[in-house]
Amino acid sequence: MKLSSIAAFTSIALLTACDSTNNKESTNKTSPTSIQPLEKEIKNINPFELKKTRLLTINNQKFEFNGKKLTTSSKIRSIRTSQIGSISGSFIILSKERPTPAVLGLPINDDASLVSPNTWRFTANRGTDFLALYKQLKSKYKKVEMSIKYGGIDREEQ
Repeated sequence: MKLSSIAAFTSIALLTACDSTNNKESTNKTSPTSIQPLEKEIKNINPFELKKTRLLTINNQKFEFNGKKLTTSSKIRSIRTSQIGSISGSFIILSKERPTPAVLGLPINDDASLVSPNTWRFTANRGTDFLALYKQLKSKYKKVEMSIKYGGIDREEQ
């Protein structure tokens, strides 16, 4: 008796399932509204997951970068904190003398300002490869930091 009731229940469930799939196939057509959620999901994907990333060491920290040239507003992701930051375009160096483009022979603006004793902040020319400039500055000065903004706040100004 138990076996026959289980078989009857299974048969009814299969018939109902087959009947509902036939109805869905006849009424379900591809519409633009069924594609929209997929487009929203694609927009929410982290850009660092889509492209091949380069691993960079800046300010003694590891970052991921997608791109050929690190410039103002380039996005980088901290390996340690997973925060996405933006290159602000300025550098901080320790030097007794004011850094000037003529003395350094580098693509920087003549806008160096004294932040604290022997500490200068200046910006680089737009379009400059900041990673190459950072390496050149590191070869000339003991302490060099590239300013990175996290969430619209410049880490160096905090």
